[in-house]
Amino acid sequence: MFFSRTQPTLVSAQDALPGRAEGLADIPQVHFINGNQIRAPFPEGVTTLVVGMGCFWAVSYTHLTLPTSDLV
Repeated sequence: MFFSRTQPTLVSAQDALPGRAEGLADIPQVHFINGNQIRAPFPEGVTTLVVGMGCFWAVSYTHLTLPTSDLV
């Protein structure tokens, strides 16, 4: 994959895995430490971003390099 000569492409809707009908049951409503809302409904003015990435370390690095201090 790292040394492939072809560019990666998005998976088509027909080939993608189906999503969940309902969310995970064991996620609390609020964050244990900071008290922020984790699950909907979110307060007015809050935006959400859902990211699917494979490698935890790549996600962690990307998260740390984002130009904002509001990420927790």
